Amino acid sequence: MAEQSDTEAFWHMWRSAIAGRWTVDMFAMFHLGRPDVFPLGDLAVRKGLQELYKLKVLCFPWPHHQVAPVCYLLCG
Repeated sequence: MAEQSDTEAFWHMWRSAIAGRWTVDMFAMFHLGRPDVFPLGDLAVRKGLQELYKLKVLCFPWPHHQVAPVCYLLCG
């Protein structure tokens, strides 16, 4: 899976019924080291962004290197 694109790796795990969306995102971020993953299903990430930027609704993720702010929100 490490050689596959983000989309290919996601669909491989999803189709195989190995895991749900949140698990696939976390696996890609922390195990495969993918920099462009944004776990929209993670409530802590969503709430952290909303609080940090004083947003009422989180509309969209960043386009590149999405893991850095996610790690900051989860660990900080």
